[in-house]
Amino acid sequence: MPIISEVVHNRQNRIARVFVYILATIWLVAMLFPLYYTIVMATAPRAATIEVPPRLNISLAKVAYISLDLTPFVKNHLDLSADDLENAIKGEIAVAATRPLFLDRELAATHVIASFNGQVIAEAEVPQWLLTKYYPQWINQGADRLRKEANAFFEYFNIPFNSQVLGGAVTKSAPWYAVPKSGSLTERVYNEVKGDGSIQGDWSLTIKNSLNHMFDGLRQAIGPKELWTNFAKGSVPRWFINSLIYAFGVIIAQLSVSALAGYALSRLWSRRFSYVLELFFLATLMLPAILLFLPMVLMMQNFPFPTIPFTAAKLPGVNLMNTYWAMILPHTAWAFSILLFRGFFDQLPDELFQAARIDGANELDIFLRIAFPLSGPVFATMTIFTFLAIWSEFLWPYLVASKQVMWTMSIGLFSASGAGGGTGGDPTLSMSMALIAALPPLLIFLFFQRYLVRGISLTGIKG
Repeated sequence: MPIISEVVHNRQNRIARVFVYILATIWLVAMLFPLYYTIVMATAPRAATIEVPPRLNISLAKVAYISLDLTPFVKNHLDLSADDLENAIKGEIAVAATRPLFLDRELAATHVIASFNGQVIAEAEVPQWLLTKYYPQWINQGADRLRKEANAFFEYFNIPFNSQVLGGAVTKSAPWYAVPKSGSLTERVYNEVKGDGSIQGDWSLTIKNSLNHMFDGLRQAIGPKELWTNFAKGSVPRWFINSLIYAFGVIIAQLSVSALAGYALSRLWSRRFSYVLELFFLATLMLPAILLFLPMVLMMQNFPFPTIPFTAAKLPGVNLMNTYWAMILPHTAWAFSILLFRGFFDQLPDELFQAARIDGANELDIFLRIAFPLSGPVFATMTIFTFLAIWSEFLWPYLVASKQVMWTMSIGLFSASGAGGGTGGDPTLSMSMALIAALPPLLIFLFFQRYLVRGISLTGIKG
């Protein structure tokens, strides 16, 4: 019997382990799926944003390579002056670079190789996101407008034009692509471009995969280099910096106040007085935060004395709206953080503090030299909790930061998603911004994870 009982018991343990592993795997997949889907949509083409069911696989970006032979076009326009002929050629190259992007949403970019008598006269690669974000008229308002603004198009995309080829100079031979296979994406795009009829001259087309253009959504979100050196405009770089200042400003202020208050509750005041204060702190946790927004906004408008509603009375104060102070100051004290530090300091040995007092140290020296160096786990724990809460906070920054230059990433995501506007926003841009916004919390957690479990166990948080 004991042998049979032990066998049954071991079998039950194995079944229990398998069941736990299955549940853990399901939980892990469920937790990682939103991040995976964000990556899929941030790297997906425009066509994926309207697909039903949604696309769930990560694939390389598609680039249309077009070989444009302008020899017949030039021969038909020999009556033009040299400058007019050059402008006309540039117009046809610009049309060839943009029309496929307008006609097919699966394309991330075009690569045009224009030639005359078999020699390359110009070569250009045009990403779709640059046109959509900065010059939508070149992709949405037809070929005629683009032909008129061909010089601006060449200047913006920094496309070299070798006019010597028209005089017989030799550069390099232009490729010519084979007839597309039936049922392929190349055939679909070829038929769309041919049916549109905007491209003049002889041309061939093929579709190639591109790893580089998979990340055009991130490039669109980050923006050009000048946005990283000029923060005077509202942009993702500025919003990212604002979020970092907001998060770390709150962390520094809140942890400083909470550590000192927790030490006072634990080591300085009597148990009865500390108990009364703890009840007060607990009571503040029971109030919904949204109830405090109106008085806090009024206070930020005339700090430190709030304006008096429905009256003309106004006490002396400073308007902190659209400043970092308005975002940071209301988070300076948090009851949860204070009580967490208090619980940690309660567990430290009394002998350490008594020995320091016997040696003549004052309370500030005891805090800085004994309590603070031992508080690494609780500081790490609160850093993670506070950063995750502040980084994703939306409503309070939205109330006190009406200028775009003071927005945080959360407000920028809200705007990019089209919320409150007349359009549905840009899903690729929104997902790319969401992916950028997810990186700092992930890095903070990975950096502090070794302190997290220890900090939770030492501060007495129960699951």
